[in-house]
Amino acid sequence: MWAPLHGLWPIAIVIAFAVIFGLALERRLTPRQLGKLALIPVLSAVVVMVTPLGPRIYGSVFAVGSRAKYFAEWDPTDFTQPYAVALLAMFAIVLLIAVKRRTLSRHLLMVVGLAGAMSVVSTRMTTLAALMLAPLVAEAFREFVPQAPRIQWREALALTAILAACAAVLVPVVQVRSDKMTAPTRLNNRLDAQPEGTRVLNDWSTGAYFLWRHPQLSPVMHGYGDVFTEAELRRNTDILRLRPRWDDRVAELNADLALVDPDTSLGYAMTNDSGWTVIEADENFALLSSPTG
Repeated sequence: MWAPLHGLWPIAIVIAFAVIFGLALERRLTPRQLGKLALIPVLSAVVVMVTPLGPRIYGSVFAVGSRAKYFAEWDPTDFTQPYAVALLAMFAIVLLIAVKRRTLSRHLLMVVGLAGAMSVVSTRMTTLAALMLAPLVAEAFREFVPQAPRIQWREALALTAILAACAAVLVPVVQVRSDKMTAPTRLNNRLDAQPEGTRVLNDWSTGAYFLWRHPQLSPVMHGYGDVFTEAELRRNTDILRLRPRWDDRVAELNADLALVDPDTSLGYAMTNDSGWTVIEADENFALLSSPTG
């Protein structure tokens, strides 16, 4: 069994060619040196064909086009959102310091330009853009931060204590947040007892948790969009948005259980459907059995 290759694997190859192009514009390296560097992205482009998909892997990169509309991460970047504002601040820091110090070489300009292009393509690309800019932002901050002295053992011990205290506060908060995003741990025993192949009607946020914690279950939805056909993605979207005949789509699933958030439209509709029986519920999740189960 093998996992599908992530759809963003070509980005590293694109970045490598962009940097090599910038180095060629600087004319500091010989053609022989540039050729050796070019072997890295070229061989990377070849080695991916060793996967079970073979040369078809390149076609799968473009197959996401028809599926993108079903995933919010492929929506255009909303530059009014905090994450996008933070990314714009990173661009501003890098470019302003570059103008002041005039130290941004052409190959780094290629990196900044490529990061800018990716940031406007879709929401999911903003993370990659931020990762590309992070080393340049760190370098820019050296303009304002003096050379740090060597840290003494007492200071290192104090810093370790502070980090441990922060972790002690944050871990419970993260745990509460993860329970809200995945599934309540109190349901684990009940879900573990379900037989192999039990069909569970869920939503996108709980699917990855089921695949990890309850691999014997068959969730209707999860974030690995490449394993779904476009018809299945359309069906799932119709169910979540309660589009006409959504209940017929649910019936066709032949699901044994449903785990839904009662605060969502689907969760409210399911928990108030006389055909489905609420096994247990709280403000975050409702576990239901199907009319036939």
